[in-house]
Amino acid sequence: MARYLGLFDEACDALLSRSEIIEAGNDLTVVAGRVQMAHRRELFEGEHWQVWSGLASVTEKSIVFVHRLLRENKVCATCDIYSAPFSMAKRSRTTIDCEQVRRLLKLVVPGIRDPFALSIEGDA
Repeated sequence: MARYLGLFDEACDALLSRSEIIEAGNDLTVVAGRVQMAHRRELFEGEHWQVWSGLASVTEKSIVFVHRLLRENKVCATCDIYSAPFSMAKRSRTTIDCEQVRRLLKLVVPGIRDPFALSIEGDA
């Protein structure tokens, strides 16, 4: 599972890079608050696979990543990550501005529900 988590972490970085919300010289990063992983099939060395990634929801206070690890169009593992913007300078949670939210909304996958929506609202 640790190797899968590493792949999903790289996929998060790739999505954030595409959105350009985290830039050099900027103290913004994203930290995972909750991670849900499910392992369905084993992958073996030498097999061809791909990671499908997108966002389920975005607000100024949270970003929900969804990842699927596929081999031959079959899901081998899933990972959903509830994350929060974090200020490296202040060492605390922060918010992202409207422009950053707009950029991230382009990566939201239509039809994908936020797997954390009920549990996060219920925790309030």
